[in-house]
Amino acid sequence: MKKEVFLISIAVLFLAGCQAMPYKPYARRVKMKPRVGGVVALKLDHNEQDRQHAEGMMSKSCGAKKFAVLEEGEVVIGTETKSNETRKAGTEGKKMGSLFGIPLTSAGTDPSKATSSTTLQKKEWQIKYKCS
Repeated sequence: MKKEVFLISIAVLFLAGCQAMPYKPYARRVKMKPRVGGVVALKLDHNEQDRQHAEGMMSKSCGAKKFAVLEEGEVVIGTETKSNETRKAGTEGKKMGSLFGIPLTSAGTDPSKATSSTTLQKKEWQIKYKCS
């Protein structure tokens, strides 16, 4: 009985700890010139908190000036290639008999190798702004 209560209390504490971790908004500066403008990047699947964090960064960069968004959208920032290689072992020929004392064998198969690769574009959401 004590063991069950102990395990249940550990599980409850674990679940409570997971819910206590607040979400940390993500935004990063790609390019910035204080009080002039710049570019801020978000993840493609950004949420409202990420957007607010980015707007705070733009506002801080512009100081007393207001900022205006010039353009925003998906931008390719690189590529990621994944490769896969499959090898198949060869088989030896089978002994079929002999002809005039010479051993006869069936043909075996050679080892083979197949390689495939997939290249995906890495993208992010970028916001270009200027201070006005």
